[in-house]
Amino acid sequence: MNLSQAVKQYVTQMIKDSGAGMKVLVMDKETISVVSMVYSQSEILQKEVYLFELLTNKGRESMKHSMPSASSDPPRITLNVYFSNMLDRRALKTIADADQLESVREMKEFYADYLAVGPHLFSLSQPVCCDPGMIWKREIYVRICDGLTSVLLALRKKPLIR
Repeated sequence: MNLSQAVKQYVTQMIKDSGAGMKVLVMDKETISVVSMVYSQSEILQKEVYLFELLTNKGRESMKHSMPSASSDPPRITLNVYFSNMLDRRALKTIADADQLESVREMKEFYADYLAVGPHLFSLSQPVCCDPGMIWKREIYVRICDGLTSVLLALRKKPLIR
């Protein structure tokens, strides 16, 4: 398997798991880049994904026009939540506690926390990994470790580090 195929399979599986009908992808800035590297907009539109929304967009409009106008029951929105890398138990508990309306149908981890530039080439979009004095920046170090872990899990590789 190659890196581009791995990301494409994860996104395809995500879309397939959400069922038939219109879909909305709400993603952070990095995940939008990851998805756009492997899918063109026309390809993803063919899979009934009609709206791409930035997760941090606070000026989001109400989508009342997409709800049924006549219904005996109020519409129930279900959410499928996917993460592009591993999620720790504390974050999972925080999300579960915040889901008061029980809208989240499922949560999954997909390992696509890298930019698939080609079949055998990826980028983590980290231009500098250390300060001029060769001192590692902790947040960049963590990002590189997370990205490498994601690549290895996506390719189903188990490296031996000696």
